[in-house]
Amino acid sequence: MTKMVTKADGTVKYVEDAFLDSVVEETDTVQDMPVLQRREPTAEEIANNLVAGDNIRARKYLADTDWYVTRKAETGKDIPDDILTKRQEAREKVKAID
Repeated sequence: MTKMVTKADGTVKYVEDAFLDSVVEETDTVQDMPVLQRREPTAEEIANNLVAGDNIRARKYLADTDWYVTRKAETGKDIPDDILTKRQEAREKVKAID
C-alpha cells in the first residue's frame, strides 16, 4: 500500500511500504493514503455525457466547415448541397444539457 510521507521541510512524497525504511527519517510523518471509492455514474450522467459527445462532434463539424459560409458571404460561391445538409443535421444535434 502507498503511504504519504511528509518531510520536515513540508515536502510530500508517496512511497510504497516496501521502500519506507529507505525514505523515512525521524522527523517525518507517515500517513495511510485514503482509499478512494469509485462511484458508478447515474443514468442521467451517462445520458448527459453522450449528449455532450454528440455536441462536441457536431460543433466541430460546424467549425470545420465554417469556411464555406465565409466563402459564400465574401465571394457568393455556393456551398455544396451535401455540406449544407450535414451542417443542418449538425445544428439539429446540438442540444443543451438540462
